[in-house]
Amino acid sequence: PPQAFATALDLIRTPGWLAMSIKEDFLSDTDRTGFSDLLRQLMDHRVIEVEEPLRFRHRDSVAGDALFYDALVARKHHDVPIEDLRRSGDSSFEA
Repeated sequence: PPQAFATALDLIRTPGWLAMSIKEDFLSDTDRTGFSDLLRQLMDHRVIEVEEPLRFRHRDSVAGDALFYDALVARKHHDVPIEDLRRSGDSSFEA
């Protein structure tokens, strides 16, 4: 869940680095899930600054289709502004 990711991100020392792999859809403009929205807000608020993502073939689906992910490396500039995200209407951060 987005709030769990935000909490984990705050455990990284500031300034710091974050590395992860995520489903390629999470960085697309068409994905409107809570996690995708959180990533966009973190980048918009300059909490994280993503270096160039690297797309890679993660695995094949049961049907044999290639599934792609993005490897991300990001600089963490400050902690997640949970209250700002709540005020922006992100329902993922409702108590």
